[in-house]
Amino acid sequence: MTFFSDLLVSIADLIGWITGPYILLIIIYAVISWVPTDPTHPIVKILRILVEPSLKPIRNIIPPDKTGGIDLSPIFAVLVIKFLAVLLTKWLYSMATTI
Repeated sequence: MTFFSDLLVSIADLIGWITGPYILLIIIYAVISWVPTDPTHPIVKILRILVEPSLKPIRNIIPPDKTGGIDLSPIFAVLVIKFLAVLLTKWLYSMATTI
């Protein structure tokens, strides 16, 4: 393998390492939203800062008031992130093997 193919494999692995925990953060944020919590709690603030940027565009497309008050954005965010991660990693691995 060349340096460039090793780099592509490393980037593909990094995508997997980042998306897994990020999906877990989205799930934790969704579960926390079901129970009454203090919005000023540091953990809730950190989760909001990390997760809201990926949920907001989906909420603009599918607002919760159009779905009976149920926020479906975490489900769609997880699906989109997982789809893109699989697509990118498979593409990067195939590029690495052809080099």
